[in-house]
Amino acid sequence: MEQGQHPELVQLLEISKSEYEIRDGQPDIIGWKAFSPDESFVGVVTELLISTTESIVRYLVLDLSDNEWAAVSRSICYPVDSILLDEQTSRVILESISAVYLDELPGYEPGKPVRIPLSSENTPYQLITRTYNEEAIAEAAVKFLLEKNVSPSSIRVTPFNPLNSITDLMGNTNTEFLGDGSRDEYILSVAARNEAEASQLNEWLDRC
Repeated sequence: MEQGQHPELVQLLEISKSEYEIRDGQPDIIGWKAFSPDESFVGVVTELLISTTESIVRYLVLDLSDNEWAAVSRSICYPVDSILLDEQTSRVILESISAVYLDELPGYEPGKPVRIPLSSENTPYQLITRTYNEEAIAEAAVKFLLEKNVSPSSIRVTPFNPLNSITDLMGNTNTEFLGDGSRDEYILSVAARNEAEASQLNEWLDRC
C-alpha cells in the first residue's frame, strides 16, 4: 500500500451522546431513510458523527440492513458532503454511490474509534445513468459493459414504471404521473471512479 493510503484512526463524537445540538432551522435526519439517485433504498440514518476539532458533523451513520444494493448489512460512516436532503419527503439522497463504495466505507460501532481512509481514490467520481424503453436493450448494454471489463458491482439496472404511486415515509400515498405510463422503463446506473473513466463510460453507452 502506498504512502497516504493507510487508514487514519480517529475518534468521532456521536451527537446523541454529546452536548452539541442541531442548529435551528436544520432538520434532524436521524431516522430518515437514505436512497440512491435512482430511488433504490440503501439504509437508515441512525446517528451523526461530529469532528470535535471542527465542531461540525462530518459523517452520518447508515444502517445498511435490507438495502437494495447487495451491500453487506452493517453500519457504515457515510460522508455528509456527498448527500442531499429532501425535506419534503424526509429522505437522504446519496450522491456518489456504488456497491463497491459502500463495502469500502469504514464501519461503525458505538463508542469505538473509526478508521477513515485518507485517500479518496475509491470514491466514485460520477454516477452515469441511461434510461431504456426495453429490458432487452438494458441487458444488452450491461453485457457490453461487462465485455469491456467494467466491474459488475459498479453496474445496476432498476425497473421503473412511470405510473408508480409515490409513498412517503409516513405511509401517505400520492399517485404522481411521472411519464406517459405506456410502458416500463429501465434505468442503467454505472459508477465511474474518475473523469477519464466517466468519459469512457459515456462513450460506450452512447454506442449501445
